[in-house]
Amino acid sequence: DFHGDKAEWVSAYFMDAYANFSVSEQLNLFAGRTARNLGIPNEYGLFISDNPYPWDHFGFQATGKRIQYSWYAGRLNDMMGYDDQGVVIALGKTVRSSRFIAFQRFDARMTQRMQLGLSSGTLYGGPGHTFEAPYLNPMNFHYLSQRNQRVQMNGFWQVNYFYHLPNQWALYFDLFVDDIVIN
Repeated sequence: DFHGDKAEWVSAYFMDAYANFSVSEQLNLFAGRTARNLGIPNEYGLFISDNPYPWDHFGFQATGKRIQYSWYAGRLNDMMGYDDQGVVIALGKTVRSSRFIAFQRFDARMTQRMQLGLSSGTLYGGPGHTFEAPYLNPMNFHYLSQRNQRVQMNGFWQVNYFYHLPNQWALYFDLFVDDIVIN
């Protein structure tokens, strides 16, 4: 099940290798490799994956009394791909495409028992692509950059609602929207 290079005398794959800087109690900076899952810990996650591979990325997490904002961006693995419409890649051709991801999450603790989470992400890339500046801005709404600046991407959004009931029970709601197109 190992997905790294198995052809040489040594095979290894780093699951965690990162630097995590706590600038203050409210601000945390991250750079390196780890797996991320947005949702209930150790449960299925719709936003990234319920069992994601670790990936190299950078970002930060800012925390207040009842709110938390997170932003991360990184480069994913390349993929061999084609364009079934022939717009970016000529029909019948397959080329290596670079892939990138950026996402942001806002968590708010409404009461002692109730929490709300909102996530927005973008997956973008293509042949010869590199990081796109609009998606590296942590205060930007990615969908508007795609619409107004014509920087193509696959946008996805998530709403999480958690309510802690008495007797160790909880109500959890997870709504995931992938690549909505509004014209």
